[in-house]
Amino acid sequence: MHNYAVIQDQTGAHDIACAWFQKASALGLEASQRNCARMEASGKIQKQLEP
Repeated sequence: MHNYAVIQDQTGAHDIACAWFQKASALGLEASQRNCARMEASGKIQKQLEP
């Protein structure tokens, strides 16, 4: 999951990448959580509000 998200991020599909980073993060991969947070901080994606 994490590796797929990295590939999506590199190709410019940032929303897809973050979705996969979030899935990997839910399984305990801290690197995925950091990457998604970095994408939000850099403005690549908009912070998603939780319901």
